[in-house]
Amino acid sequence: MKFNFEKNLQQRLAKPEYNTDINIDEVLQKVEYPTTPPSLEDLKKYIHIFCEETLPMEAILTQRQMLEDFNQFKFLIQYVYSGYKVIGEKFFENAFHKLSAFIESHQTATKEEFAKEIYLSLEGLEDNHFSITPYKGVCFRPLAIRGRLKTYINSKYNITKSDKDFFMSDRKIVSINGNHNIGRFIKVVCGVDGKLKLGFVVREIQNTVGEHIILNIDFENGDTLSATLNLKKFEPLQHHNNGFVKKLENCIYIRNTACELRTQKQQEELDGFCKIIEKNINDIDFTIIDARSNRGGADMFNSAIHKAILNMESFKQNIGLFHLCAKQFWNETNKKSDTEYAKSIYENYQESIKSGTPNIKEITLRKQENSPHNNKIIFVLTDEHSTSSGEQYNTQLRAFQNVVFLNDNTAGMMHFGNLTSYYLGHSKIKLKLANSHLLFGNYLVENKGFPPDVYFDCDASEILTTLQNFINQNTTLKCPPLTSLQKYEHKPLEENKYK
Repeated sequence: MKFNFEKNLQQRLAKPEYNTDINIDEVLQKVEYPTTPPSLEDLKKYIHIFCEETLPMEAILTQRQMLEDFNQFKFLIQYVYSGYKVIGEKFFENAFHKLSAFIESHQTATKEEFAKEIYLSLEGLEDNHFSITPYKGVCFRPLAIRGRLKTYINSKYNITKSDKDFFMSDRKIVSINGNHNIGRFIKVVCGVDGKLKLGFVVREIQNTVGEHIILNIDFENGDTLSATLNLKKFEPLQHHNNGFVKKLENCIYIRNTACELRTQKQQEELDGFCKIIEKNINDIDFTIIDARSNRGGADMFNSAIHKAILNMESFKQNIGLFHLCAKQFWNETNKKSDTEYAKSIYENYQESIKSGTPNIKEITLRKQENSPHNNKIIFVLTDEHSTSSGEQYNTQLRAFQNVVFLNDNTAGMMHFGNLTSYYLGHSKIKLKLANSHLLFGNYLVENKGFPPDVYFDCDASEILTTLQNFINQNTTLKCPPLTSLQKYEHKPLEENKYK
């Protein structure tokens, strides 16, 4: 099975995860502002983005203090958090009811007990960025209660496909676990030998199923088979600030572990990456973007990398997706005071009411049939630890020719973003809330992530070897040895990253 880049592109764009078609009017209805906007007085009362005090976890809160913090929490969710309308008022009303019942039944509670009750009341919240931090080093994420989706895989069977039917040893598969949509369970897989084949791939919540799952396969001739799929295990890799770039024999290897652009030093780091790429891009055959364990940061980081690789004068941020900010206020790094921040939110609401629409920062759509031309072959590695802006390679490069995504799904931490920290007045509990949300057609990326074009079925230590063999086995390219780069997966850099 040889790899066809053009066919792969068309198949990728046909998937709901990469299809951006959407009705703008429906979008605007989903993100409309509350009918009655908040008053400036309430905003000044409840907006606390600075907190110099600390309160120990064992500190006692009175019922009145918890109630006042609850009212502030409720206000922030309804008027500041961009997920309120999208996730649904019904979900949050249920959460408010649970938290209110806890307060009513407790004359006092420790800060830890109160924080955990907020956390538990939001069980199932589909926002990986949403966090509750009662004390430094302690962070609760409501989505973690249910658990993360993980990949289970088995590619040892000989599976073939004819038109829409799948076969094993010439036996036609008619159902898997009672489901007749066989393609849901079968994906293109690459083993450590680099050979492509069809294999069983399923995404399930590990907390529910454990480290193995069973597929019960029914064949047209009456035979049955039980196949065991094993959990793909990947520990987070070593972070090297934002990463490093290396020029190899005939390719550029970009190890991108973060997309931080908060300081001048980080901007200089990105400039250094781009200079290496621009200097060598016309003398190489292909580029490898290793975005495994990328913890995110600024979207502009990825755009700069893409601009350098593709040799483009400009790269439109969020190409191929809708970026719609319902409540786009100040960037957290620009905030000056609680009062000024509250005033900026108030003015944002007034401007939106005057215009009749939410404050839309940007809506960008690249039609599928107009896939941007690209003669630079790009291999992108992702894993379950590729989060937030670290997943932008999948969205920004989704429609480009000669691009292939490999290894595993990203984390699914992109539906909401542009975070601001707010502190509850009495408990000093920190809430990290999103100011904006991004739309990917009708696909809810949260906790699902973006799937690769080809799944790797190998040990975590064999990813680069598998990539090398994949390139050599399935393309006309010759990949240089990549094993020397493995030492950077779990160890700090030992040499100049700009060489």
